[in-house]
Amino acid sequence: MNRFNRLFRRRLLIGLAALLLIGVAALVVSLTLLNETWLKNQLVAQAREAFDIELEIESLEFHPWQGEADLQGVAFRIEKPNQDIHGNLESFHVELAIWPLLFREVDVENLTVTEPCVTYVLDRPAEPEPRPTFDKVAEKVVAVLDNLLMRILETLLEAFRPKEGYEVRIAHLEVVGGIVDCTVTRPGLEPAQVLFEKVDYAASDLRPSQKSFGVWGYVSHADVSADLRIGDAKTSLEHKFAALPRVIRIANLDLAQVDRLGSQKDAIVFKQGTLNLLYQDRGDQFEVSAEFASLQLEENEEADLPDFLFIPVDHLIAYVEKNDGNLTLQFTCDRKVARLSDDLEFGIAELWQGMWAEILKRFQAEAGEELQDWKAIGTKKLRDFLRNKDLLPEEANGP
Repeated sequence: MNRFNRLFRRRLLIGLAALLLIGVAALVVSLTLLNETWLKNQLVAQAREAFDIELEIESLEFHPWQGEADLQGVAFRIEKPNQDIHGNLESFHVELAIWPLLFREVDVENLTVTEPCVTYVLDRPAEPEPRPTFDKVAEKVVAVLDNLLMRILETLLEAFRPKEGYEVRIAHLEVVGGIVDCTVTRPGLEPAQVLFEKVDYAASDLRPSQKSFGVWGYVSHADVSADLRIGDAKTSLEHKFAALPRVIRIANLDLAQVDRLGSQKDAIVFKQGTLNLLYQDRGDQFEVSAEFASLQLEENEEADLPDFLFIPVDHLIAYVEKNDGNLTLQFTCDRKVARLSDDLEFGIAELWQGMWAEILKRFQAEAGEELQDWKAIGTKKLRDFLRNKDLLPEEANGP
């Protein structure tokens, strides 16, 4: 009986070992059969099916045992209503998860794109007239960045969103030395030329198939830098959010060029001047600043309102001239104490007075005394804040 048991166990172990060897051999054969032609066909097919991207690959070197592939001479094109996107990539390094390869699936772990060159043409429909005042705080500055650049980025990235039903996750993406050449045509306006050069980008855990994954999804934890040319004006962008300190920097933005590109209806026209914007977050301290240099302003006689952000135009022009066109709007917060530049304090005080003048003019008849009380209380609190720069006054802290 013992002899039988020993024989049975021996045969069982031999059988299990044989099955394991067969399994390993099958895996070896499976991975060995994965060659460049198979992966090229997979990439071309998935690009077409998931993204509507027509992809051409000149050469491909594939190492299935390492889960790595190097592509050379990659060209692509996307055609959608009012959009034409095409380009080429100098080189394309892909690191793939090995286990899905055994089931003939492609799961990207790391993606490095070197010197991509993308051309993007967008035909934008006519837009309603821009609103002239408070909700257009940034119409002159951030506006072209938001109204033009963000729209370009949104529509460009949307074109690369996978179709519904396709789950795409990229564990890590890096772009080195990219170029994106954008042309935006708009009814009644000259075409806007926006050129991104020396684009470097690095981010992790990208999920473009999620509906909520827009521009912010690509940049919220990413490091990005680029030279930017808007028309004839050249500036630079820096966005570092992968770790502290978080930084957003825009350097040497030509405000006159921005005005020429935009269909502005505000009371101020920028005739000359550059802008440097900075946002910096160190965790326990953050800073926001806008530095204007060589600024020249002019009143827009065709504007809908005679003020800019509730500030009378003549007050603003006189203040700029008094400071030789150089202004610094800076807000720094360190724990509970704020620091404001003199130019920012002037702007806040002027805005406050202009805002209340407009409110009282419109609603004085309905709630005159009550509004005057609110204005007096608010003015006192604003003066106290500008005097002490205390974000948490003692009465708000409790006993």
